[in-house]
Amino acid sequence: MVSVTRLRDMDYTYQIEVLKALVKDFNNALIVAERNSMGDVLIEQLRKNNLDVRDFVTTNKSKTEAIEKLALAFERKQIKIIPDPDLVSE
Repeated sequence: MVSVTRLRDMDYTYQIEVLKALVKDFNNALIVAERNSMGDVLIEQLRKNNLDVRDFVTTNKSKTEAIEKLALAFERKQIKIIPDPDLVSE
């Protein structure tokens, strides 16, 4: 993990501009977007702005599996997060 950017309570047009800058700062990084969180319209808007987006749908099963893998990676010290208070509380 190298960066945390919170995009709460702001217009989607502005959020897209922030994402474009972040993608550029991180060598044209891939955006991974949860379809059932962001929705089809926003994901398509990102693609129209020439951003590389991989979307996914979260289910109860896939969320449980992801959390278990994440917990194991923390336990094995394979990953670290930035000590951001909001992130840590999540």
